Amino acid sequence: RVEQLEGNTTLANGIELVTQFGHTIAMQIVKITAEDRTFLYPCDTIPSIAHLRISWVPAYDILPDILDFENPEKHLIVGPDYDKAAKEFGYVADALVHRRAEFSARLGVELPEPIEYTYKPHQGRMRIVWPWGAELHGKSAVHFSAVLGESWGACILSEACELPAEVFYRGLRTRCRRFIIPTTPGLKGMWV
Repeated sequence: RVEQLEGNTTLANGIELVTQFGHTIAMQIVKITAEDRTFLYPCDTIPSIAHLRISWVPAYDILPDILDFENPEKHLIVGPDYDKAAKEFGYVADALVHRRAEFSARLGVELPEPIEYTYKPHQGRMRIVWPWGAELHGKSAVHFSAVLGESWGACILSEACELPAEVFYRGLRTRCRRFIIPTTPGLKGMWV
């Protein structure tokens, strides 16, 4: 028998389900408290030991950075071309623009409408600006020079196996606070 539980829920004394941001929107993690210790099972946010490094997390994990109302930053998604950057950009736009009301209800927080939403990947223009100051930009490695003078919060390297090395080494390594690398194998089966 399967019973669906929504939101924060106590299963038993010391065992809770806690809603968190993660690989899926408002996913639940298991929190176990025993005496003076607390244990968390992060579900698919950390699906393997390789994901313990902060830079090896699924793409949805940019959402907590974007929704940091106290410290808003500009965030970046870079793909080897605009179509691949648009794929990751679309995940965020779906959650925070197109399904904003549903996402707000799951979080229990009313998210305001973006003050700017541009989605024209074939023109090289992908941008969302929110009232609290956070921004998300989608760029291609082909026209990467446009972002070189900027500092970024979180940076998603979409299809990282296909990105030229200089995008990271000459372009982003010192300009991003943290990196998010969706762990997808390249066309030849190589992992980043």
